[in-house]
Amino acid sequence: MRFLYLFCLLLLLSCSLNQKGRTPSSIKNDHLKIGVVGDLEGNYDLLEDFINQGDTLYFENSQVQLREDARFIFLGDATDRGPGSMRILDTLNDLKKRYPDRVTLLVGNREINKLKILSYIFNAKTKKVPSIVIPWYKKIIKEDIGLDIDDFTYEEFQSFVTPIDNDVIRLKAFLAGMNAAEAFGHRRRELEEFNPGKTFSDKDVYLSFLDDFGPNGRMRVYLENAEIGAIYDGNIFVHGAITSENFGHIPKQELREFDTSKWVLKLNNWLNNEVNAWFEGDYNRNDLFDYHAPAYGKKTNPKSVIYGRFSSDSGNPKAPSNNLIKKLRQDGIHRIVVGHTPTGDYPIILRKNEFEVLLADSSYSTIRGAPRIIIENENVLVETYMPNGKLLKINSTPLDHSNPLGVVTADNARVIGKIEDSNDYLVMKIKKKSNQFSTHYERVNVKELSAKVKKENNGCFYLLSLFNRFRTSIYNEGF
Repeated sequence: MRFLYLFCLLLLLSCSLNQKGRTPSSIKNDHLKIGVVGDLEGNYDLLEDFINQGDTLYFENSQVQLREDARFIFLGDATDRGPGSMRILDTLNDLKKRYPDRVTLLVGNREINKLKILSYIFNAKTKKVPSIVIPWYKKIIKEDIGLDIDDFTYEEFQSFVTPIDNDVIRLKAFLAGMNAAEAFGHRRRELEEFNPGKTFSDKDVYLSFLDDFGPNGRMRVYLENAEIGAIYDGNIFVHGAITSENFGHIPKQELREFDTSKWVLKLNNWLNNEVNAWFEGDYNRNDLFDYHAPAYGKKTNPKSVIYGRFSSDSGNPKAPSNNLIKKLRQDGIHRIVVGHTPTGDYPIILRKNEFEVLLADSSYSTIRGAPRIIIENENVLVETYMPNGKLLKINSTPLDHSNPLGVVTADNARVIGKIEDSNDYLVMKIKKKSNQFSTHYERVNVKELSAKVKKENNGCFYLLSLFNRFRTSIYNEGF
């Protein structure tokens, strides 16, 4: 027992020594704190709440300003599910225009799929309704016209819709198929808020969507200024995930790019070329859609940083592979920051091998208000209020080996935050039933956590817990 105690003590000393002098020299440090938000999906109240936090953005005379010592990064997915999509795009585009070097807009799947509106609508009079949206088209006909054609075969359906097919129905069906069935109604209400006393027909709403793609249209301006990835101070930001499968991959390029900075630059150039081609009228260009959407028969796209996920088949958060972490650290990267995959009520941090992943998408949270996310060089701070009014905090650096945040317990719960004014932590389990995932939370004190923690790769917190257990045992034996 004493030998194991001394052995753990030496290993902990090694962890402590390794904590010093390990910051790669290639990390750029411009001393700007970075405010991060994403996956608003039309919820302007969340953006307003984030701005009112005042860390990076703030209101001055009804205009949003960016603090001089700050950078702002939006992780993508600005529109659709809430009633403020136009206001969100207006705010983001205005910030990018006034602070082009310190505001970064990432492209999410909800931005890219809007380009399909152009081909889907403009082909309405010359091509049949695509099979993929027929179920949604039938639903719109049932709701708008009152006709139930669920049992129609493909041929019967095409014959039936030909005389009634129009741009408005196609747009509604398209939005419903993109998990944005309420977007058409939200747009109408937002237009009415902008124009009190005026009513808007279905055709008016349709034309408003179409205006988004004009020369100065909201979505067009966003897409023309958006990027797939960005790197600042050793942090790399993408919408979905960076994995062993997609790292270095560039569509239509056989060889991978193994320099991280060059890879991100090439991806951004490729995106810019694809977007420009679409707005020049090449509506049959599909490379961008293949990259942003799930692979055929799957829920993710292993080759895409936009539609990749840091999750296992069971729905639990999953850290990158050891080899990928090693490669990214060699290139000066110590943290990946993403949105896209909902994480329950709170953002989640994954910690492994002196590396971190911050999963920032809480778009399905039951908690009102936006999480406060601030990154300063190697430190990340996330604060979210719990239902009981207590503050849940993530405060972490990749080299803080004694920090239990991100650790997985023996019963497969993830430690996601420390509860203020206590020694307690909140842990989360994800349970799967059929194809549905649900999150479950438990409050655990530090002693219980030490007993539950398990070894996950290079976890010095595991050694610390062993050390505490051995120390207690030896003390009880009479050292």
